[in-house]
Amino acid sequence: MLMLFAMRQKIRGVKAFIDSLRFRGIFLFWFFMILTFGAVFYATGTTTHILAYTKDEVARVGLFDSIYFSFVTAATIGYGDITPVGIGKILAVIEGMLGMLVYGMVISKLVSVKQEVILDEVYTLSFEENFDRLRSTLYLSRSDISKIVGRIESKAITKQELRDIPTVLHGLDSILNDILRIISNRNQKYSHYVKTVNESHLMSIFNSVHLAGEKVLEFLYALRDNGLSWKNEKMMKELTSINDSLRVLVEPYAHNRDEQIKKRIGQIHEVAKDIEGFLTDVTVAP
Repeated sequence: MLMLFAMRQKIRGVKAFIDSLRFRGIFLFWFFMILTFGAVFYATGTTTHILAYTKDEVARVGLFDSIYFSFVTAATIGYGDITPVGIGKILAVIEGMLGMLVYGMVISKLVSVKQEVILDEVYTLSFEENFDRLRSTLYLSRSDISKIVGRIESKAITKQELRDIPTVLHGLDSILNDILRIISNRNQKYSHYVKTVNESHLMSIFNSVHLAGEKVLEFLYALRDNGLSWKNEKMMKELTSINDSLRVLVEPYAHNRDEQIKKRIGQIHEVAKDIEGFLTDVTVAP
């Protein structure tokens, strides 16, 4: 078992090494491999007959032709005009195997590059779809709260509807937590595979979050102005969680360079402060 584990670790290490290589590095390795074997063929051929011309086995193969033979061997072409002899056959086999290995590395890199392009497109589509879904869900959540506010102001809300309000607020808090997971990916282990949130995305989502916070405040004002009792355990818990989520959501971007984003973050902080005012019995001016 230990040997199998060690073998798997070595295979992973080799794969990681190949993935780390670039085309330039592979080409340089292939180029120097050809020159090195060519020099070895020539140097060894001065003392031992390891290369011979097919039509003239006696003539000694020169440096240029040794490099040429090294190239056609590494490229697995093998024209047959120069033939390895004795130990030259072993060297030719070794170089041919290394040449095939280099080809395998090139093909692997080409496939890897293509996969990265495809995955990037998939990640982009998935991210945009998820992002749009969250904004749509935020809109639906605001719509649900607006209906509740309308029912409160028309004095048509029932006790059952009041009891169901924490469920609606819990849904809003879940959406805020989902947004937090998307825009706070900098500490993830595989963050290089995750789509980066740009200023346009931040501005769009913070606008939606600000509107959602304003809608929660409108709901609290409606409860207060209509004299409805709302401070039960479930309601306090959900409102506290929403308030915390609003603060945590914008905290990492408080010093963003974009003035519009900073302005929207300040507005979200003000909304969170007003919600906290209701939770702590601080009088909030309408």
